Amino acid sequence: MRSRVSSKVTIGAAIAGTLLLLAIAAGTVVTLAGGLNPKQQFLQSVQDRDAAAARNGTRKSKAEVSAAAAANSNAGSKAVRAQGILDVHQGPVPASEFAVTNQWAGPINGSGDVWYRVFAGANAPGLSGSGTPAVYVDTSTPTSDGYAVDIKFVGIYTLSTADSWLTITAVNGTVFDLKTQSGSVYHFDLITKQFR
Repeated sequence: MRSRVSSKVTIGAAIAGTLLLLAIAAGTVVTLAGGLNPKQQFLQSVQDRDAAAARNGTRKSKAEVSAAAAANSNAGSKAVRAQGILDVHQGPVPASEFAVTNQWAGPINGSGDVWYRVFAGANAPGLSGSGTPAVYVDTSTPTSDGYAVDIKFVGIYTLSTADSWLTITAVNGTVFDLKTQSGSVYHFDLITKQFR
């Protein structure tokens, strides 16, 4: 009697396993028939989610997401901000909205805990265009518990007379020296938010 029960259980398990494999195979066939591999599907779902959030006005910048992730991944330590000219090519918004060549971060006289972040590059290059040479400015302030930072957008300041994307080469007080790929130099004043 025992061998019949165990045979039935074994057969039932084999049937369940076969059905599971068939379901996985069917899902794979549907995925491949749709033309997207699993990685592409994931990226598409992320893009769809970001687009929906942007339409609803609830989209967080990459800087906010990064700050939150850093705080959550290292819950026992305070948020740390890097200061100076940084070789960072990813800005707080997608590269199709603002492409970054480099960044400066730090406090200015009298700003206290509020740090400015200035991203140099080009505004609105799209997916393959050149965009308009510009700087993107925001501020970062530690939260009251010190485990994260709040990012606030200040503005995008374009320089249509420049011949290519801008790169920060030096900072003197609140004045940024910006250089184009051809070697032209421009200056941006963080206080007045103007090029000179």
